[in-house]
Parts: sequence; C-alpha cells; structure tokens
Amino acid sequence: MEKSKIAQILCMAMGIALVGTSVDAAHYTGNYTGSIYVNSGENTMDGANVVVTSYNFGRALIVRGNAKVTLTGTNYLKQVSSLDGGAETLNIGDTIWASPGHIVAETGSKTTLIATNDTAVEMYYNSTALWKGDLYMEKQGNAGSYNSIANFTDGRTEFTDTSTTTIKDTSTGGLTLLNVSHSNKSGNPNNIVILDGKMTIIGMKNNTGMRVAGTILSGKGDIDMTLPGGGTGFNTWSSGAKTNLTGNINIDIAGGGTGIVAASGSQTDIKKLKINMNDAGIGAFAYDANTKLDLYNLTVNAPVALKIGAGAQFNVNKTGGNVVKVTGDLEGVSTGTPGWGHLDVTLDTEDSFVTGAANRNDNQILMTLRNKSVWNMTGDSDITDLNNYSFVNMNASGDNNYETLKTAVLNGGGEFTMDTDLQKSFDNKDVITDSDKIIITEG
Repeated sequence: MEKSKIAQILCMAMGIALVGTSVDAAHYTGNYTGSIYVNSGENTMDGANVVVTSYNFGRALIVRGNAKVTLTGTNYLKQVSSLDGGAETLNIGDTIWASPGHIVAETGSKTTLIATNDTAVEMYYNSTALWKGDLYMEKQGNAGSYNSIANFTDGRTEFTDTSTTTIKDTSTGGLTLLNVSHSNKSGNPNNIVILDGKMTIIGMKNNTGMRVAGTILSGKGDIDMTLPGGGTGFNTWSSGAKTNLTGNINIDIAGGGTGIVAASGSQTDIKKLKINMNDAGIGAFAYDANTKLDLYNLTVNAPVALKIGAGAQFNVNKTGGNVVKVTGDLEGVSTGTPGWGHLDVTLDTEDSFVTGAANRNDNQILMTLRNKSVWNMTGDSDITDLNNYSFVNMNASGDNNYETLKTAVLNGGGEFTMDTDLQKSFDNKDVITDSDKIIITEG
C-alpha cells in the first residue's frame, strides 16, 4: 500500500500524532479524499510535509466530525493541480478543508499552505481556527471558491497577538470572511473573526484583498495590503457584516480600483486607516442604503478620496481629535433623488486637511473645520453645510482659474483666501466675474 493511503487510514483513529510525516499523494478524486483524513479525536501534526496532486476534489488535509488538529513545529502542506491531457484541471481542491473541524496552530509554530487549484483554507459549518503561530498562504492558480486564497465561513477564527499571517496571491483572490447559506444548516447566525495579530496581504491582481460578508470582524492587529495589479482592498457587504478594527490598516493599490468599499447594509468602523491609490481610483466609498462607514485617524491619497452613495452614512472623525489628511476630491453619486447619502467630515486638529474639490451631486456633504485645520479647495465645489471656524483656501488649484464654492448653509467665523481682479470687477459694475465666489443657496 502506498504511504499516502496508510496515512489516510491511520488518521481516522483517535489521538494520532503525525511527527515528521511525509506524504506525496497522486491523482485523488472524490469529495472527501485527501492525503490526510481526520474525523475524530485530538490529533497533532509536527514537521509534516504533505503534497497532494489531484484531478478533482483532492485535499492535503481534511478535518471532519468535529475532530481537532494541533499544529506544532514546522508544517508544509500543498495542493497541486493535476495535468489531464495537457490542461490544468480547475476544480475544488483545498489545501486544508474543515467541515466541521478544529485547527489550532500553537505559539512558535510555522505553517505553510500552498494552493494551485482552489483555496489554502476552507473552514465550514461551525469549524474553528486558532492561529497563535506564523501562517504563510500562497495561491498560485486561477480557480477557487470566490476566487479566494482563504475562506473562513460559519464559525470562529482567531489570530492572536502572537501570530503573523502572510497571504500572497499571484492569481486572483485574498481573504474571504464569509457567512453564506451554510449558517442556515449549522444554526450559527454569525461568522466571528478576531484579528489581533499582524497580517500582510500582497500580490492580488484585480480582485479583493479582504472580503467581509455576514461576519463580525474585530481586533487590534495591523493589516498591510498591497495590490499592484489594481482591485479593491477591503470590501464589507451584507447587513450581517460588522467590522471594528483598531490596529493600523495600510492599503496600497496601483492600477486603479477602490481602497475600501462598504455596501449592502454593512457597518464598518476603522480607527486607523491609510489608503494610497497611486493616482488612480477611489479611496473610500460608502456605497448604498443602510450602509454605515466610520473612519477616524485617516490618510487618503486618491483622485476621488471619499465617495458617498444613495442612502449611505459616511462619517470621518465623528468623535473629534483625530488627524485627517485627505488628498483628493469628495464626491456624491448622482442618483436622481436629492438628499439620500450623507458624508460628514470633521477637521479639528492643526495638521488635518482636505486638498480637493467637493461636489455632493444628489447627496449631502457636510464639512466642519476647527483648530487651524485647512480645506485647500482645488476646484469648483458644491456642498450642503460648511462650518468654517478655521481656514478655507480657495486658491489651491495651481491654475489661473477662479473657483466657486456653493453651500446651502454657512456657519462660523473662519477665514477664506480668495482671488479677485479688482480692476476688471470695477469695470464691470453689474456682475463680478473675475473673482473667486461663495454662493449661499439657502438663507
């Protein structure tokens, strides 16, 4: 009997310790087929080297029946797409699949998961994962559920403050924190993910770095995300998606896309966020009705820095006292229904600024400036409310054009820097045309 089959049979017993196991399985088919199959008891993997090559549904490690697998030491697991008539088979074949099962990676452990056919990790039906060590996941193929490298679904996943996670995807994908229809079967209405460790996501091509749906995501861990091929950095959607992150979140995207999109009734709260779109795309977008996006310490560099959609609520620094540095325009979506979306930006520290134009279109944009903060207006702007107790610079466009600021309501005793040609204004006594203008559209 080949050694892969021996390993598969042994792990169906209870309390198996796989120390230094080396498995090289070839051409498995079948939904519950894998190099190592665990369906009961508490089991340990220490120093395992597992590679599975499959035509269809082949997996390196399967954990079912609420069995538990503890990872210690250094473990390497890889799922390889097979060649069938010279063509790569693009069907399901996860590196680790738990349904339901429980994974614990101990402090100091190092786990490497490579997937070429589907995802590196699939956690379903009340499965749990506790990552206390180092985790490296890489996706090398183009297929997979939700085009993702890792799906944590319908259960509880925790990355502790002793963990470091690196996700590298050379195709499409990212990390999916998803609660799909499985919750109806498992009786678990929420997917819970706690991120207290450091996470790095790199190398996606025109896809989403992290997707959160029907999930409660929280934590103090830092996230660094780099998407050199464009795409969406962070996407929260569905009414069950609630995100509260207090660590440093850094998103860098080249090639266009959006730094963060909140949609479909999701609630997103991020305390420290930096977005660099490298001169293409949108920084942060609250997309549609019943969606709430709250950002606090914020740095954004994008052609459209902040965008508001119909019926969404988007707050920047609503509690006050946070540093806000926005380079790019503020924009409302044209919906045909006035007054739906609401973008409220507060600048109240000396080093806070917005450099860009602001146009509400069919939505509402409110801006408050205090404590030597600055709005550098780079083009004609139309907003709902301006509370200026600080400084508005209407000469920031860098050209010779005159700018017009429209606001429905103007409050405060702050300063405006405006440009005007006095001689031409005196010559044309009826209408002042050669000047920056402030137009208050409501009394």
